Amino acid sequence: MVNHRREPGAAENELKTAPVAPLAPPAASGSDREKLQGTWILTVVEVGGEKRMEAVALGSRMTITGDTMTMQQGPVSMRARFVLDPTKTPKQIDMTVLDGPFKGKKQIGIYELNGNELKICEAPTDSTTRPTVLGSPKGSGAEFSILRRDDGTVPKPSSKIEWKEYTAPSKVFTVQFPGKVLESKQNAPVGPGQTKAVLVYMSPYGTTGATCVVVVEDIPNLFGFGMPKPEKIFSDVRDGLTKTTMGTAKITKEEDVKLGDHPGKEFTLLVQGLVTLKVRSYVVGKHAITLTAGPSPLMPEKEVKTFFDSFKVAK
Repeated sequence: MVNHRREPGAAENELKTAPVAPLAPPAASGSDREKLQGTWILTVVEVGGEKRMEAVALGSRMTITGDTMTMQQGPVSMRARFVLDPTKTPKQIDMTVLDGPFKGKKQIGIYELNGNELKICEAPTDSTTRPTVLGSPKGSGAEFSILRRDDGTVPKPSSKIEWKEYTAPSKVFTVQFPGKVLESKQNAPVGPGQTKAVLVYMSPYGTTGATCVVVVEDIPNLFGFGMPKPEKIFSDVRDGLTKTTMGTAKITKEEDVKLGDHPGKEFTLLVQGLVTLKVRSYVVGKHAITLTAGPSPLMPEKEVKTFFDSFKVAK
């Protein structure tokens, strides 16, 4: 499935797990496999106890044909071959990615199929420890998803693009977003097993798969020695871009920008060698604020400019 984690191999210490060996295709798996055929729409996704509503907003879906599942999230798709073992309790599923930057990677998990509802809980990529409960406890690396069969009853995301001014509840910034704004508090990776809390504001660009995102984080005081210099903050942003794209993005351009008196950096990223993302990061008082728009060409350059140019911070 399309990976919604911010860092592969996130901590699993709070997840109930059990060591496993890879599944062999069991003869008894045919019944569930037949019931899974068709298209499923993602309605819930959680990673480490945190909801990832951006995937739902983008209308992510999974189509199953034979023993192959294809996950589609906006412009990004990924195929995986799966094997079921419904004789186990809970029922088990093994997946092997067939293409893209994660080709050959394996994920093991459990599932529950109840009529038109499918629940899947997957361990982190290449983990050999299978989840034993359907869920994603806080601090775990498990990804828990709920999908509904596409029978025409699941509401579709709005394709309407209408730029409107939005002010964050904290009053820290104002910006124009192209649609409904999803607000969430998430943990972003800063190192092996380490995360930091950030506020995320995301708006889908219609149903194209493109998005506009603003991330706000507090800049820590270094043990009484004051805040780090902007150069260090932008270096952390640069490293974070690689982590959040799981190594699939390459920075092709970097330049200095300013927002009034606030220093900033603009990065251009080439993702999977196919699409381009634009990122701007500013140091505003005690906050580091990062804007992301794209990918291009799904979001025209003039629309990216509309988003960036509309951004203002409180005086």
